Amino acid sequence: MAPRRWRRQERIALLGQRAGWVCQLCFEPVDPSLSGNHPDGATADHVIPRSMGGTSEPGNLRLAHRRCNEKLASPAHRSARVFLEAGVVPPARSAVN
Repeated sequence: MAPRRWRRQERIALLGQRAGWVCQLCFEPVDPSLSGNHPDGATADHVIPRSMGGTSEPGNLRLAHRRCNEKLASPAHRSARVFLEAGVVPPARSAVN
């Protein structure tokens, strides 16, 4: 039998309790009473993005504000995320000719 899909509320509650209701991206408090659609609301961030083979299992999720999660998911931050998750300092960009 396939595992049951988590409900959003269960997922956020687990991640919030595990993280002490602190955003794991900016390390500021997360208000659990705010809607997940609010910029400061709680979301589940994938440590290894699903697009790169990550899962939605608890071990690959961390608590994040919606604004922090969306900023990290933006195209400008995607390549930097790979380096950050690997604990590597990204190489300096070469000058464009």
